[in-house]
Amino acid sequence: MKALFVTTMIAAATLASQVNAETFTSQIQPIPESTVRVGAPAPDGSPIVGTFSRSNVITTFADGHKATGTAACVLMTQPEHDSIFTAHRICDLTLSDGTYTSISGCDYLNKDMTDTSCVGGLIGKTGAYAGRQGNYSTSSISGKTVIIGQWFDK
Repeated sequence: MKALFVTTMIAAATLASQVNAETFTSQIQPIPESTVRVGAPAPDGSPIVGTFSRSNVITTFADGHKATGTAACVLMTQPEHDSIFTAHRICDLTLSDGTYTSISGCDYLNKDMTDTSCVGGLIGKTGAYAGRQGNYSTSSISGKTVIIGQWFDK
């Protein structure tokens, strides 16, 4: 798994040097009362879980400007034999400068399935993100989520 992450990050860095990239970091603050979790154990005892959540988002770009808004996300675990990731997540983000969708593969970092590490892609929809694509990695540990990513011009 570590080799895949390192390879992905090297590929992203190489791609960034070849196109006009705009880097950013985002702080994500979950809205606890919005979280809905559904699921049951699989026949082998592993959890099959789907989670819907909403979060507040503050994104800071490399040039210092910020965008704020919300994210609505769905995360679903995957059977062990089905994927290199233990979960997949899709989010719609609505920020002050536009909207986009993020799609990622994630792995749980602890037995309680509360800490995750994810890598994924970005699909711009409106505003500053319209017609753009990007990539990102995210770390959610002890309720604190940080995203590091970059947008590319087509």
